[in-house]
Amino acid sequence: MPDFTFSTNEGMPFSNMDIRDKSRKLIINFFSTGCEHCQYMAKQYVKNADKFKDINLLMVTISDSSEVVKFKSDYHLDSLPNLVLLKDRKFKFEKLFGTAMVPSFFIYKNNKLMKEIIGETKIENLLTEDAVPGNR
Repeated sequence: MPDFTFSTNEGMPFSNMDIRDKSRKLIINFFSTGCEHCQYMAKQYVKNADKFKDINLLMVTISDSSEVVKFKSDYHLDSLPNLVLLKDRKFKFEKLFGTAMVPSFFIYKNNKLMKEIIGETKIENLLTEDAVPGNR
């Protein structure tokens, strides 16, 4: 996993070193608040919250802070205790992860990339353990 530092919506730095319980699967989801596919995925996270209880989920965006607050509220993302919303204020995501397409998903286990998915996907594809190369 690349070393990264993004910001919370409140402006506090958050890096890969801040991830709770590194033994858990980690899903990094690059999204935009205005993206219909991203909105669908947010609904699916909440609808399937029980399936994400043992997974760390980071949602990273370049969207405006006020839009992120509204997105978090509209889609009830506070109900997901392992979710952290982050801002890419310095536009580094593409350099670090190889794409800035929304939505994009990078699934890690023990700091190793297991799966990369570009575009909307089914929740089941985020939950499987099999290593699958990206679909770019």
